[in-house]
Amino acid sequence: MIQTQTIVEVVDNSGAKSLRCIKVLGGFKKRYGVLGSVIRASIQELRHKSNKKSGFKKGDIVFALIVQVRSKSKRKDGQLFNSFKNSVVIIDKNLKPLSTRILIPLCNEFRQKNSAKLVSLAPFIF
Repeated sequence: MIQTQTIVEVVDNSGAKSLRCIKVLGGFKKRYGVLGSVIRASIQELRHKSNKKSGFKKGDIVFALIVQVRSKSKRKDGQLFNSFKNSVVIIDKNLKPLSTRILIPLCNEFRQKNSAKLVSLAPFIF
């Protein structure tokens, strides 16, 4: 579960390396973000400091979609799965990714959440 002040890793080629969560969006006083939640975050670290093509700089505020969480996630059929890190993908206001590639496989739940563009950028779905 992701909450305010959590440091998360960016797993796309947008140019940012890590973000700090500012707010979990989606409701009044929403405390935790889970798989598929949208957060508002600040850029803490960039991948290539000399590369100015990305358009980001340290301290910029962006929207991000949570794609991996360290806590266990449960599917409707009873399967449990978890990962070893908290990861996000940077998106715009219309839930479209700003990058052209996602570096990790995504879980099957994103296919059902109207994220066709996001699913097409991933290497495979599990």
